[in-house]
Amino acid sequence: MSVITCPSGLSGEIRKMKLKEGKKIGDKRSEKGTYLADQVLSGCWVRTEDRGIYDFPPGAVPDWSKILVGDRMYAMIRIRALTHPQPYGFRLPCRYCGKPIAWEVDLGELPVVAMTEEQKACYANDNQFRATLSDGRDVVYKLPTGGDQNRFGPMLQDDNDRMLLSILMRLKKLGDAHPNDFRRELDELDMGDVVALFDEFEKNDFGVETGIEVACGSITCGAQQKVELPFGESFFSPRKSL
Repeated sequence: MSVITCPSGLSGEIRKMKLKEGKKIGDKRSEKGTYLADQVLSGCWVRTEDRGIYDFPPGAVPDWSKILVGDRMYAMIRIRALTHPQPYGFRLPCRYCGKPIAWEVDLGELPVVAMTEEQKACYANDNQFRATLSDGRDVVYKLPTGGDQNRFGPMLQDDNDRMLLSILMRLKKLGDAHPNDFRRELDELDMGDVVALFDEFEKNDFGVETGIEVACGSITCGAQQKVELPFGESFFSPRKSL
């Protein structure tokens, strides 16, 4: 058992994963993605000590579909580190030469960004964050929850329009546009506004920093590159060797 405090202030006791959670991860027929994460989090969260910013019954296990992604990711990583204390090893292709890179990360050393008081106030105000486009239109966006990931995750994996979907997952208001017209309005945005929106999203992100630096081991390449920490099946079922 271990007591953790998530970046927003939510804290509680977690336990190691058991076979019943491991079977769900290994079952090719089971639901993947954040639905599976909900089951792991609910199973391994033993008790709540402090609800932090969330409004659920005192002492209850959180409804993880309503918990912000920054907290969910932190809790998942801490459950994995408690279950498998050894570094997380993985393979990924070099983006320059294509050869496989074998890498290891100590999950306990990943930087964590705490939620600020200003962000907590925006979350308390119906999870509303504000930005302005270059043409003066107001944008209201939110920090995504597990439910948002459940809804948009499969589309983000399968759809070629990942950039647009990543914005839609957060968007609450775009000028005077009706929500049914968000996709069309976003398609017509200047790329400068799109980049500015992603900068706004990043500014208010919190939680574990999952962008890491890796180096290609090929003698003819050796390129340094920043990648996102991969979260495949081996994240919870580490192999003995790479």
